[in-house]
Amino acid sequence: GWSGVIFEDKSGKVYAPDGDKTITIDVSSKIPADYTLEIPEGVTLVVPDGVTIDNSGKITVEGTLTGRQNVVGNGTVNIKADAKVSVSVTGTGVTGSGDNFSVPYGSNITLTATISEATNALTRAAANQVEFFVGTGNNKTSLGTENVNGTSATKQIILSGDTWKPGPYTITAEYGGSDTLKKATGSTRLTVEGGDLKDATVTVNGTYTYTGQAQTPTAGDVVVTLGGKTVPSDQYTIGASNNINAGQATVTVTAKAGGNYTGSASGKFTIEMADPTYTTPTGLTATYGDTLKDVPLTDGWAWNDLNTSVGNVGENTFPATYNKDSSGNYNPVQQNLTVKVSPASYKITLTGQADSPTQITLEEAQVEPGNTGAAVSYGMNTTNTAPSKWQAEKVFSGLTADTTYYFFAKAEDSSNYAKTISQGVAITTPEKAVSRIEITAQPANLSYTSGQTLDLSD
Repeated sequence: GWSGVIFEDKSGKVYAPDGDKTITIDVSSKIPADYTLEIPEGVTLVVPDGVTIDNSGKITVEGTLTGRQNVVGNGTVNIKADAKVSVSVTGTGVTGSGDNFSVPYGSNITLTATISEATNALTRAAANQVEFFVGTGNNKTSLGTENVNGTSATKQIILSGDTWKPGPYTITAEYGGSDTLKKATGSTRLTVEGGDLKDATVTVNGTYTYTGQAQTPTAGDVVVTLGGKTVPSDQYTIGASNNINAGQATVTVTAKAGGNYTGSASGKFTIEMADPTYTTPTGLTATYGDTLKDVPLTDGWAWNDLNTSVGNVGENTFPATYNKDSSGNYNPVQQNLTVKVSPASYKITLTGQADSPTQITLEEAQVEPGNTGAAVSYGMNTTNTAPSKWQAEKVFSGLTADTTYYFFAKAEDSSNYAKTISQGVAITTPEKAVSRIEITAQPANLSYTSGQTLDLSD
């Protein structure tokens, strides 16, 4: 293969033959400004006395430069020291130190690679950068590259997903070197432990309504958060308790065996009250002057205020509430119900007296209420049934003595009162009285015995 000092464009490199890795130059040479000569790891460049290198550019030494005193000029010579990389792990729940750490699955951790001078070999990242890996050899996976800040580089990762199942891992940091330090690598052992769900937060989305059956939230509605990250639903089973009646129910998630988590956690979800089926009461009736207490409702229904007046004659609506039962599992139903209000009857009081065997005079009928302005008329019958004829006068003449008559008063209808006929009041005319007897044709024989009927016939 090639050997010697070979430049390609402005970049030069010392190539040594197989076996002996030493190259000795025997003629003086010059490295112009903006040119760089690299002495690789494991290669020795010898500049013997009597030979000089006039360096106006840059010489980078990862191998060995013998005869440094024979390199002259105002250029730079960077002789790199061996570097050492140590890897540490920090974050909530991290335990351990040195080259062995443990942390729960799902944690958010920080990897730190600290670079110092040491003796080590390396082959990877760019200068002044560190690339982090999980795994070793051909099985390692890059976690990303970070710049070196001062003497360290840091990388934050979240231990979740299939990459970080519980178990042991090797974390490697490969340092790309700098002008003064060679490339180097370092590693540590990281054990990922199963995350404990006891510290998880469980929330339930979606809506659940009372059905009379036990209800368990579906996986799509359950969200389990641990350490600020969502736990995949395939990592746990879901159960529920106190989950039949409306109100607060409990959901419990339990880690599946062989998964990335252990333990269990619980949360609350709400079972809403159901809307009941119901039949709206119809055909409700009342009489003017009633209150809603006088208007009965079917089972489950109740007036909001029993003391409310039913109002004027006509159809009026009032609020009522339907409760299916007292279980607390159903929403109450609020609805306005229609009540048909009919006119009330007057209360009529009627009295009177016989003036003579042929005449009866009635007192003014007492009508309650008396402020409606209803017209009042009077009637008479020989039976206790309402008469067909009515009069405004209260005097009834031309009657028969010793006869019972039935008298009635009638009040005409008004806005909230119906035409009303009073009950019959029985009044009897007296018998006719005989004050004297005048005999104009005396019978031939007239005799009278005390206590007997006097017969005045011929």
